[in-house]
Amino acid sequence: MMSAERRVQSAERRVKNAECEVRHGQQRRPMARGSTALCVLRSALCVLALTISGCVHPPESAAPAPAAPPAVQEPLPQAIQPPAPKPIQPPAPPTPPALPAIIVPPKFERSPMVRVWLSDASATPEISCAGPCRVVVFPDEQAKRHFRLAPAKAAVVPGGIRLGEILYKCSSLEIEAEPGGQVRVGGREYPGTIRLLRSADRLTVIVVVDAERYLLSVVGGEMPADWPAEALKAQAVAARTLAVFYHLQRAALEYDLTSTVEDQVYGAGKAKPSIVEAVAATRGEVLLHEGGLFPAFYHSTCGGETESPGKALAKPEYDFLAGVPCGFCADSPHYDWRATVSSAELVSKLKAAGIAVGAVTAVSAEEGDPRTGRMVKLDWPGGSALVPIVDFRRAVGRMEIESGKFQCRAEGGDFRFTGRGFGHGAGMCQYGCRGMARMGRLYREILMHYYRNCAIGRLY
Repeated sequence: MMSAERRVQSAERRVKNAECEVRHGQQRRPMARGSTALCVLRSALCVLALTISGCVHPPESAAPAPAAPPAVQEPLPQAIQPPAPKPIQPPAPPTPPALPAIIVPPKFERSPMVRVWLSDASATPEISCAGPCRVVVFPDEQAKRHFRLAPAKAAVVPGGIRLGEILYKCSSLEIEAEPGGQVRVGGREYPGTIRLLRSADRLTVIVVVDAERYLLSVVGGEMPADWPAEALKAQAVAARTLAVFYHLQRAALEYDLTSTVEDQVYGAGKAKPSIVEAVAATRGEVLLHEGGLFPAFYHSTCGGETESPGKALAKPEYDFLAGVPCGFCADSPHYDWRATVSSAELVSKLKAAGIAVGAVTAVSAEEGDPRTGRMVKLDWPGGSALVPIVDFRRAVGRMEIESGKFQCRAEGGDFRFTGRGFGHGAGMCQYGCRGMARMGRLYREILMHYYRNCAIGRLY
């Protein structure tokens, strides 16, 4: 194939030949021939011009043109730079609604039925009823009357609840004694209805009982029956306030109260006459703050001064119950206390309660703040931890560490505690209540001393 230069030279020759042909052709040839020559001349001139200007590309066999340099992308001005994509965050779990701290009670026509979880009952308690009773199976509410219920173990089994040799294919059942009778659970007799719930692989036992009958057991379980009548009345009002408050606050749960010191001690057996009189004399009476119910905290011995719920229990929402000087509990056997716990036992109990610690070498009580309450500082080589006093006492033992008001020193392989008071320290001091009653104070005066900013009202 011809190169571009040779093609130009050829075109030039053709132009010259065409010009010569035109000049001579005008004399020797007809006019049509001359027109053809002129067309050839024009075509040759066009080819020459296009070739020189580069509009006519060389054939495929020609040498390739050099590659153009790559384009450089200029950065966008700062003002119009696209924003960096934000990392995708998983949606936050919904926050459960906070339970109300103070509840304005509804109008009660009669005392409410409260649900008490026997939280200290065996996983397979023995249940019996000496007299006539009904067994009601839920959700069908099928009832069967029994002349008596012989002692039988209750347990959760695949498919339902077994009571002795009988399998009830249900998630819950109730055993209700006829009037005058009581159902026995684990050797204790309880009034009202016994409800058995299948909770995963464990049996939950709940007593459904009238609030005033519940108080007959609680007041006797929380205060000795031979204490002054005015002290027992004050205890009845405080216990009723706490019971009805939790009855309303925990309506969505399967129970209202536990049967231990976590809420109130719910015992069993027949109430003493002094307890019956105190509950009857204060029937329906509760403590109110600005017209609302609240948990009327109480404890055994304050050791000279009660504390606000924020400091004692990390419940600052109830700090209208300010700490007050007591001075009436000095004769309590728990006013001062001492305890010795070995280092190995302390660490073992803390770890068993899920509190991660090292080889603890020092223990000290810290004031904390209303959000955390009293704290216990634990030190060990290379680390330390702050533990709420409520959790510390629960782990080590409430009978060993009687209160959060203590000092501790390490001695040999032991920790020696010295402290004052018994219990969390918020609300009413029970030994102080007894002391005031012995001085002739009435139960209303006693309650107004410990529960400041409160009033007494009647619910039913």
